[in-house]
Amino acid sequence: MAYQLNVPFFIFDVHASEATMKERIALRMQMNQDPSDAGIDVLARQFIWNELLTADEMKYAISVDTESNMEMDDIRK
Repeated sequence: MAYQLNVPFFIFDVHASEATMKERIALRMQMNQDPSDAGIDVLARQFIWNELLTADEMKYAISVDTESNMEMDDIRK
């Protein structure tokens, strides 16, 4: 659709280690302020269903490692 409309687009490939994701879910559950009811079981299913980006999709991908100290200005570059 972006091609048809002649507008730019990007795919944000956001990732973190499985251990970090589990820690973040556990922390959110402990705080009891998370609007999501998705827990470790949902994360496990997401890992099973995960599909890597294709070579064509990678041309448009911006990789964002949420474990790094990457700032929004770094992403915009």
